[in-house]
Amino acid sequence: MIKTNEIHDQDWGRCLQLQNEQASLTIPFDFGPRVVRYQQSGRANLFGEFPAQRSDPDKSKWHSCGGHRLWHGPEDIVRSYLPDNEPVRIEVSNGIVLVRQNIESATQLQKEMELHLNVSGTHVRVIHRIHNHTLFEIRLALWAISVIAVRGRAVLPLPKRGAHSENLLAQTSLNLWAYTDLSLPNWQFGQKYISFKQDPGTERAQKFGISRSGGLAGLPAR
Repeated sequence: MIKTNEIHDQDWGRCLQLQNEQASLTIPFDFGPRVVRYQQSGRANLFGEFPAQRSDPDKSKWHSCGGHRLWHGPEDIVRSYLPDNEPVRIEVSNGIVLVRQNIESATQLQKEMELHLNVSGTHVRVIHRIHNHTLFEIRLALWAISVIAVRGRAVLPLPKRGAHSENLLAQTSLNLWAYTDLSLPNWQFGQKYISFKQDPGTERAQKFGISRSGGLAGLPAR
């Protein structure tokens, strides 16, 4: 059974909680669109969360805050990093939650998330949309970001392996940025998976892309 109820969270203030018997999502009213927590019953938050960043009185600054969010791609130091500090509108209909921000004054774009939690189990479907309110066509990508919990691990499945004689063509492309450092122990390359472990002691930013992972990426439940 799906339940939705408004709560006051000690870290995030006024929030909507979407839940069934096995999982719950926490969605703040005061900024976003954002899901700050996804928890399976009896487990910790799957995402990293940094509520102290919300105490900054300068609302013109962008802060990660954690959780799951929606950005514009390709990454741009101005457009991508516009703060999402304004309250959002949350609508609930038949257990489906729609979270919509106000139109961004700098871009005239409007982000929204539609959240579907299965009646039972832990599966969540998230539909991301960006509406263009300008007079002109804009080319961009919808970029959905989930922040790894501190000391958590992200897992990317690799396509099925095979024999050389039956696989003469490349099947996967890896994308690296100028600051990606594959010598760090955070990275692990295996036969079936590539993974990255978050380490607060790693000071350099890291980014990695893969062209084929079966459409999947994982954050193992803690």
